[in-house]
Formats: sequence, structure tokens, C-alpha cells
Amino acid sequence: MKKALLHILLFTVLTALLPAGCTQKLVMEQPTFTVKVYFPDTSADTKATGASANEQKINNFRLWVFLAEDAGGKAAGTCLGYLKPSESQIKREGMQEFSFKLDEAVAKAKPKVNVYALVNQAGTGIDGNKLNAATTQAFLDDAVLQGNYFGINNPVIPGGGIPYTACGKNVPLSGSYPVLEAGTYTLVRAVSKMRVVMCQAVDDAGPLDDIYISSLKLTEGQIPQQEYLFNETSAPKISVFYETSALSIPVPNPIAGNPECDTFIYQSGMADQAYEDLIADGIAQGVLSDCGVFYLRESDKRLQGQITYSMGTGAEKTVTFQMADGENFSRNHDWIVYLYFIGDAMRFSVSWTDWTDGAEFYITPEN
Repeated sequence: MKKALLHILLFTVLTALLPAGCTQKLVMEQPTFTVKVYFPDTSADTKATGASANEQKINNFRLWVFLAEDAGGKAAGTCLGYLKPSESQIKREGMQEFSFKLDEAVAKAKPKVNVYALVNQAGTGIDGNKLNAATTQAFLDDAVLQGNYFGINNPVIPGGGIPYTACGKNVPLSGSYPVLEAGTYTLVRAVSKMRVVMCQAVDDAGPLDDIYISSLKLTEGQIPQQEYLFNETSAPKISVFYETSALSIPVPNPIAGNPECDTFIYQSGMADQAYEDLIADGIAQGVLSDCGVFYLRESDKRLQGQITYSMGTGAEKTVTFQMADGENFSRNHDWIVYLYFIGDAMRFSVSWTDWTDGAEFYITPEN
């Protein structure tokens, strides 16, 4: 008994000699886990990409973490943490780390988790009051862009900006107890952007042919009626129902004349910003006609369009053009469709890049 009392007395004396912070760490530290989120530098978008103030907005950020399996006496689907930092706390570019407290029993089990991140809730059409600490994992799994947001009838950025998402499923908590990690996630735009430009060949005497365009469109049945916000795989969950109407693209008449149409075809190895600048310069100089920029839901289809035109007094012709071979219209891509006329022939070049700084464009073979 005397020996036990001596041990207790010795422990009390030693802990009393330690700084208060060390004592607390020895006996009171609660387990935590961190989630790292990479925010794209939207300020790098310039007018060359057709960027607008709405395109560059990052208004708010939400982050959820759920148990992916039973652990520590808690059931799969339990929310381990929710954060909605103030706008002043969001870095808006680069990596940012967010920390959550964790029950000791769960921390020691080091279970797998599911992570969901969302920027610009107002750009989804979802009521922000439904996105909070009480939101269930099932609700997020079924969350879709609402109504006409980024659909055929409304291919523009709403006032709430472009939604960005990130999602990870069955991610194991890693690291050493009591400080664990739940992975790193990159926010990507939930939609893609398509710009359409065109021109006709001219020489010193003027246009080589008198071209009149009667219609230009993306054909129907290609853009889903709904888009699921959170897709963590390369094979996203897509609505089985597609828009039944076509996307009508405004056409210029007359078309801009261009003495060097080939100059504006993407050349292999050209940096994405260099090509964007080239297109922007052509529009500014009046040798390219800008038919508009369109923001659309992702699709599992290879998009195609049709242009109907006539030459002089000749009969109308309808030509079909397609996006890149083997490429569907997945989210977070930037497409440029370049249509040009040389003589009585219409040709097209379609290029695309990840909507990320520094990426290289890829190109559909010239037609």
C-alpha cells in the first residue's frame, strides 16, 4: 500500500513540474482528422477564355465527412463532421486544410470515410437551407443540378456562379493516432464550357463565296435532363433522360472574312492559354465571328451539331460535325469549336482541354 501511495505521489510531483500545455496534451488531447482541399486559381482565367465575373466566383464552401462503414459504435452513414467556413476563411486558390474532432473509439478503429465538398451552392439551384450539418449522405448522393441550370434552355452561369465539387468514397483514415488524415481532394467545375467561332476565307477581292447560314445547333438527345453533383469516378452516374430539344447557336451573317483560316487551327503542342489568346485575338481583329460561350451539364455522349448553309443562289446544305473522337462531354473541360469555309466547303476543328491552368489542348483531326 505504501508503495502504491509513493507512486501516486511521485506522479503528482512530476506532472506538477511540467508546463500546463504539456500536462494537458498528456491527459486530455482529443483525436482529430484533417481533410485537404485544393481550390483552383480562378483568377487565372482571362477574357481569352471567355471568362466573366460569374465564372470566377467562389462564394461559399461546404465540406461533409461520413463514415463509410460501422466503427467505434457508430453506424455507416454517420456524419463525422461538417464545415461551412466564412468567405473570409476561404483561400480561393491552392491547398487548404480543414480539421475535425473525432471520437476516440472511431479514431482507434481508423475506418473508411466518404468525403463531399461543394463550392457555390447557389449555382446548383439547391436550397441552401437543405445543405447543413443535418444533411444526409443519401441526400448528397442523389443531389442534382436543379431545373434548367446549365441545360439546353439555359446554358449560362447563374448569379451564384459555377458549382465546384469533389468527392471521395471509401477513403481509409491514415496517419498516427491521435492525428489522422482523410485524404486530399481537388475541386473541379461541375459543368463544361464550349465556345463556337467561325470564319470564311477571303482574298483581296473579298469572300471566295457568298455564304449564308440559316441554322447552327447542337442536336437534341445529348445533354442529360439532370446532372448528379457528386461523381467520384471516371464513369459518372448520368441521368437516363436527355434533353429533347436542340441547342440553337446564334449565327453571324455575314461571317467574318479571314485571309488565313488555317492560322486558327490548333497546332499540336500549343499551350492552352496560347490557343485561347489566338482565338481571342482573331475575334478582336474581326477575322473570327464569335457565336457565343455555352456552359452545359456533363454528358456521357460524344456531342454533335449541325450547320445548314447555302452558297450564293445554290441549294441549302446540312453538315454534321462532332466533338473529339472517343471523348464524351464530361465535366470540367473547355471546348473550342472552330468552323470555317474555304470555297464551297465547310471544315471544322474541335479542340478541348481540362479546365485547369497549364493543361495542353487536344484536337479532333481536321475535317
